[in-house]
Amino acid sequence: MKKKRTPRTGNHTWACQWLYVVSKPIAPALAFLALLWYGLPWPPAAILAGFLMPVKIGITGNIQARFREIRKTSPGLELPIPLAYLPGAYYLEQAIHAMLWPFRIRWIGSGKTEWFLGLPGVVGLVVYIIIGSYG
Repeated sequence: MKKKRTPRTGNHTWACQWLYVVSKPIAPALAFLALLWYGLPWPPAAILAGFLMPVKIGITGNIQARFREIRKTSPGLELPIPLAYLPGAYYLEQAIHAMLWPFRIRWIGSGKTEWFLGLPGVVGLVVYIIIGSYG
């Protein structure tokens, strides 16, 4: 009996893969609490703390195995979030990495070049500005 071949996953393929995000929330959480203790109102404290959150954007064919690998090789608590299982995830990931290159940092562990610092802060600031313009 012939073994059924699974579609190729990995780099440079249009096969379906998971696009995922992993964040490390400890530093921003501590910064948020410190800013609140200092007397800053919670919206600016949350935005400023968001600039300290490392976020990894990646792809994988096996989401559970990838999250285990990140957990074992990268220090600290992480929040893994599978975003979508879609064809061409590699090319979407590369486009996102290219757009976010100013925020790129080197991190410890697996996928060390796919981490970005400050994205939640930027998103929070944009939302805060938009909401403030309607008030």
